[in-house]
Amino acid sequence: MQSTMIQTYRRMQVHTTTPPSLVVMLIQAALRFLVGAKEALAKSDLEKTHGDLVRVQDIIGELMGALDLDKGEIASNLFSIYEYMMGRLVEANVKKEAKAIGEVESLLGGLLPAWQEIAREAG
Repeated sequence: MQSTMIQTYRRMQVHTTTPPSLVVMLIQAALRFLVGAKEALAKSDLEKTHGDLVRVQDIIGELMGALDLDKGEIASNLFSIYEYMMGRLVEANVKKEAKAIGEVESLLGGLLPAWQEIAREAG
């Protein structure tokens, strides 16, 4: 029952929030999955590692798809960063490489404060 209530709350939160806040939520989720992937890799749980990395790839794909590349240099630069992250995630998944996971975690963690500020201003 509690799980259903949480899912309902999350759905409502997604439908009633601003686009920048959605980006923040996506980045936070990706960061949680990256931590999970690193922990699973350390335990040699390759199935969970794979699953978490695929989830992060899905999130990065959503972030890429949401960019309006006609809006200027910032969107284009973000696309390039996201594209780089996707490559590193694929490499991390194929080679089971913790360094690549950490690199993506660092890049996303670096973007999070900027998106949080944008979300606050869009409030």
